Amino acid sequence: MGDARAAVPGPSDFRVSGMVRLTASDARRLRSEYTWQGAPGGPAVLAGIRPYVPGQADWKTSEDFTATVTEGRYAGTFHVDFRKNALVFDATNPRKKV
Repeated sequence: MGDARAAVPGPSDFRVSGMVRLTASDARRLRSEYTWQGAPGGPAVLAGIRPYVPGQADWKTSEDFTATVTEGRYAGTFHVDFRKNALVFDATNPRKKV
């Protein structure tokens, strides 16, 4: 993807996508702790994850949740369907928290 860094020669970007089944209590906690808005069109994910993404979903996103997870260190999208307790993510260059 072309984001070369001096510490690593050459293009070193990577992208990860995934789908998480939330417990009912985790879904309730996320819903109450963050402000969520409708996300028409749904999540964009890598082709290998697409079959696991629920169809006919009522996707929501939250700028606050995204900022909390990414800590402004990488680009990412997070979509939640609270009826299906599903969270779908797609991120570029996520880094391990230190």
